[in-house]
Amino acid sequence: MWVPVKAASVYFGVGERAIQIACNRGSKKYQFQKVEGVGGRGEVYEIWIGENDGSETGAATDAQSSFGIDRSNEDADIELNLQRGHSICNDLNDRCNGSDGQDRINSKTNQVDPREALKLDDDKRISAELRCRLVMEYEKRPQGMTIDAFIAELSIDFEPLNVTSSKINRWLGEYRKAKKEKRNVVVALADTRGRKKGITKLTEEMKEMTVRYLLRRDVHLNIAGIYANLKHAFGEALPSLNTVDRFIKQWKETNALQWAIRVNPSKAKSHFQPAHGSRSEHIKYKNQVWELDGTVADVMTSDAKRWTIVAAIDVFSRRPVVTLEKSNTSYALARNMRKALIKLGIPDIVLTDHGRDYKSNHFESVCLSLGIDHKTTDPFSGDQKPHIERFFGTLTRELFRSIDGFVGHSVEERSAIQSGMHLKDRLESIKRWREKAYDADSFASALLKRKKQEEYGGLPIEVPLTSDELSEWIDRWVNAMYERRDHRKLRMSPMEKWESDPTPAQTVGNLHSLDFLLGKSEYRTILKEGIVITRNGIKGEYHHPSIAGMTGKKVMVIEPDEMGEILVYDENREFLCVAIDPTLQGRSREEAAEITRTYNKLVRGFEKINKKMADMSKELDDPLITHRIIAAEKEYDIPMPEIRTPKTTKEIVAANAAAEAKTKSHCEVKKVKYGSLRELFEDKIPNGGWLEHELVLIEENRELYEAVAARIKKVS
Repeated sequence: MWVPVKAASVYFGVGERAIQIACNRGSKKYQFQKVEGVGGRGEVYEIWIGENDGSETGAATDAQSSFGIDRSNEDADIELNLQRGHSICNDLNDRCNGSDGQDRINSKTNQVDPREALKLDDDKRISAELRCRLVMEYEKRPQGMTIDAFIAELSIDFEPLNVTSSKINRWLGEYRKAKKEKRNVVVALADTRGRKKGITKLTEEMKEMTVRYLLRRDVHLNIAGIYANLKHAFGEALPSLNTVDRFIKQWKETNALQWAIRVNPSKAKSHFQPAHGSRSEHIKYKNQVWELDGTVADVMTSDAKRWTIVAAIDVFSRRPVVTLEKSNTSYALARNMRKALIKLGIPDIVLTDHGRDYKSNHFESVCLSLGIDHKTTDPFSGDQKPHIERFFGTLTRELFRSIDGFVGHSVEERSAIQSGMHLKDRLESIKRWREKAYDADSFASALLKRKKQEEYGGLPIEVPLTSDELSEWIDRWVNAMYERRDHRKLRMSPMEKWESDPTPAQTVGNLHSLDFLLGKSEYRTILKEGIVITRNGIKGEYHHPSIAGMTGKKVMVIEPDEMGEILVYDENREFLCVAIDPTLQGRSREEAAEITRTYNKLVRGFEKINKKMADMSKELDDPLITHRIIAAEKEYDIPMPEIRTPKTTKEIVAANAAAEAKTKSHCEVKKVKYGSLRELFEDKIPNGGWLEHELVLIEENRELYEAVAARIKKVS
């Protein structure tokens, strides 16, 4: 039936003005007609409502076109495991349509398909869900509450919608239509304006060329370079730079694994390679397997150095042992092993990578002497010893990031830290730190608890930690925090896990013998001077009464870091004695090796510099003695030495005759009347008239030409 606009507005749940505007522009949303108004108001609109109110034709068609819903081509491959969107859509449709969900299950004709909402972009779906909640809140408002009062009392959750009275009226009408037509209310209230995500103006050929540029390794183009090349290839048909930039970002997001392999294959492996079970599930008791590794600390100490962290971790309990070293050498590994053996005992297996120091004879002999089975991972496979790698990450995140001097875990992070503080502020913070007196407790508080920066005028605290202090804080963090709190995988603390295994740990009773066992081992022949060992240019002669009568016999010696002593075994590895060289006692083998390495590094560096300077001297044609001689001849006008006929042998005479014949033949070939080049130059220099082939002779005999020219100039 036909009703006035006011009645239609109540029926459709929209404002009267909205219906009038729709009729004025000829919208198909309503069926309308113009009639003579009552009281001389002129023509007014009447709207048809009822079974043919347009919901089956104009309204339905308009709703589908407005919201971009194509019911004839639903995507059967939509992922239905988006539980949040699925449940919210069902709940909103059940509540808006007055259903408990059972009708949706039992009736296929009136079923509301939640998959339609899942086809929306996440942002649009979330916004539509929020609109649905707003409409439901509006329907539940107290009777008599105006729309402005309702908006005033809305919670902050609806602030992203920027709610107005006109929006509420529009959304109310849209969800009532969706409710009546058994359509998805989330889809009905979704804002489908704008281009669908992933759609771009780039052609397939443009996309393929862009991806090829991204994946090339021989060139490293930025977005501007890629766009310039595309512009050269496609001309004015290429869309804007922003369009290409958006496509590149979308491609990287969609093809994350492929892009990670292009940028950093190792990082791609650690982030994307599927995990196949647990690396620790076969570990049944403590000291069954240790993982060993080393890494450079992300902390700069007061000596302006980044020291190396060498660590071992018991896989069963996750108890770590850490030492701070200048570099990752075989002696550094031995010191870490010594500390770990004292703390944890002797392991059955140690797992390392293929580092040079882990494959050294020194480390192999240590494992052999202690009865430890040394196993290595596959090359470039850090995932095969994940426990020590994860410990390094935890150490960096928890301790190092709380220590001033942290330089960042990557180049990008390091650059951000350095650029985040002005030099003046950094120097001021160091000055304030040094002016403040710290005892042990306040130092620990400033280091680990990070006191409020207001105490220091808003500046961060700078802690000039020495290497010894850093090593001490690492040990205290391990013992007091890491080993005492619950481990996520173990579901208990490392210490509790360690104590859960009643098996006693095997230990080395005599620490002095442990020091020797951790030394380098090799076979030597006893000479009359004793056991002679030369290391890094230092010769040692080791003696002991028990080997005095064994000259010529071969023994095995173990060299500890103490240079003045060696441990001597016979060929059956039976202990014989500790041989001594008194002149070397108190000196360190590692320090001597470090000095030699430093010197050799300097030598290699200077050799490169020397070669570079020598090549540059040749390039620049630096003056030599020959240049000075020529310059002196010109300065003092020294005549060219006359050619005198010396006393010769038959062979010399024959050679001179052959040379003269060759010169004459050369002149004859060139049709020159001169008997020698000197005569040619003496005639042509003052008189001119050079022929083309004579000019070539000048270039080939430049020194003779200049000497003749100088003599002629002097005479004239």
